[in-house]
Order: sequence, then C-alpha cells, then structure tokens
Amino acid sequence: MKSITRILFATVTAVCLFSNSVFADTLKIGIENDVFLHDDSDYSHGTQIVYLRDKPVWVFDAWGIDVLQNMYTPDDISSTEISYGDRPYCGLLLASIFGDYSKWTKHGTLNIRNEFGIGATGPASFAQDSQKVVHSIIGSKEPKGWDHQIAQEFIVQYQGYADYNMPIVDKEWFTFYNIFRTAGFIGTYKDMLTLGLDWKFGLNPKENMGGNIAFSASNKRSVKKLFSLNFLVGAESRFVIWDTSLDGTLFRDSEYTIDSEKLVGELHGGVTLGIGPVDINFLAIFRTREYEGQDDSPDYCRLAVSVDF
Repeated sequence: MKSITRILFATVTAVCLFSNSVFADTLKIGIENDVFLHDDSDYSHGTQIVYLRDKPVWVFDAWGIDVLQNMYTPDDISSTEISYGDRPYCGLLLASIFGDYSKWTKHGTLNIRNEFGIGATGPASFAQDSQKVVHSIIGSKEPKGWDHQIAQEFIVQYQGYADYNMPIVDKEWFTFYNIFRTAGFIGTYKDMLTLGLDWKFGLNPKENMGGNIAFSASNKRSVKKLFSLNFLVGAESRFVIWDTSLDGTLFRDSEYTIDSEKLVGELHGGVTLGIGPVDINFLAIFRTREYEGQDDSPDYCRLAVSVDF
C-alpha cells in the first residue's frame, strides 16, 4: 500500500511540475477509423504522426514534419473481385514539411499553415501490408481485393490551411470561440477547397485545440495547466476537383475507379482532455456521400494523443 501511495504521489508531483511549464515542441500521434462508429469499409484507416518544433525559421513562427498513411476499401473486403459501384481500394503514404504563421489582431487570431509533401499511392504506400497485419492481430477479416487497388504513382502535394479565431468569451478559466476555417489542396493526389466554421469552448483552454490533429487553432507556445476540458462542434463544405482515392491517378490508368462527388458536406464534434503536458482528442466526423452511387454516408472517428515537451 505504501508503494502504491509513493507511486501516486510521484506521478501527481511530476504532473504538477509540468502544469506551470512552458513547452516548445509537440509530438502528435493520431488514428482515424470507421470501425469506431460502424463497420470496416470505405475510409478504412488512417495513421498520422506530427512533430511540431515551436521555433521561428524564415518567415514562420514554427515548423514541423508530418507523416500520413491512409487506406480505403470497399464495403466487402472478403471478395477477390472488383466491387463495381463501390469505392476502390487505395493506399496513400505522404511525408510533409510545414511552416506555421500566427498574427494577433484586434478581433482575434489568424493562423496559417503551408505544407508541402511527397509520397506514393499503390503498393509503395504499404497500405495493403499495414491493413493485413492489423487485421491479423485484431482477428478481423482479411482484405482480399488489394490486387485491384488504385495504381502506383509518385505524389507531390501542397496543402494550405488558415483559420481565424474570434473570442466570444475569453476568460482565464473559460473561453468560447468562433473559428472560421479554409484549406486548399493542390497536387497530384488531391485538388480541393474547404470552408468551415467551428465553435470551441471549454475549461482552462489550450490554444492549439482544433478539428484537425495536424493543424488546429494555434501552435504558438503556451503555458500548460494541470487540467483542461474543451469541446468542439462544427461544419465544413468541400469542393472537390480531383480525388485520387476515387478518380484514380493522373498519369497511370487504374484497373477500377469511380467518379467523386464534387460537393461534400461535413458535421463534426469532439472533446479534448488535457492533463499536464498530455492531450487526448476524440472527434466524430459525419459526411455526405463522397462518390456517385454511395449507399451510406461515410462517418468515422479520429483519436489523437499529443505530448508537449
């Protein structure tokens, strides 16, 4: 009993020491999966690792590295044949470098991120291998249709994000913010424009809580508190020009593709719990149909853990 008491005391003491510290770097690990809400289909899984270095470089206030792997499957993953009318198999592996810029104004804070990445679709994304390993570990069905996945192609992608945070209530212990967001994607994987509006509110807020695990309200250096609890709800419109995971690669013919919907809507809501230097973020995402003839509206969850140090 004394040993347990000592361990608990040491843990609480360590967290309290962190609670009033200023942190410069952040490591975020996030996963996205549709099985959290229903079954394992359409957008099957995503894994993202982000390292943020809160140190000025060139015109940016901070910079970082982002590694992302996404995998998409049709509804029936047990079939070796093409599921015509359903989403094709597709894998993406993308490594990016980004720079963040923030500007404080009279009415709020403007945050901008510029991100440039290279990667690959097809077998070089290792999505097939990753899914098979994970499914064997958790005892899920083996995906058998990866032979018909979107063709392999080298990816060059630019992504630009911006949000403007307007405080409605801005107290030391409680805040309520309107967040206006936009993002643009230009490259060989995805060409798309998004517009969104979020409402963020909570206790002992941390500045960098947002809807996206890679980019959120602010990545400026902030003082961590012992405890924080914040909520986020919002909506987004997507204007899609090209989506390789559906329309196929630009320069190589894929065995099977399907036309993407050009206008996609989204609703999302989530919560972030902060304890000392650790944040745990959960976000549920509900979208309208992403491709022509899709039977069910896609929805999935995003779980992210970030550590400041």
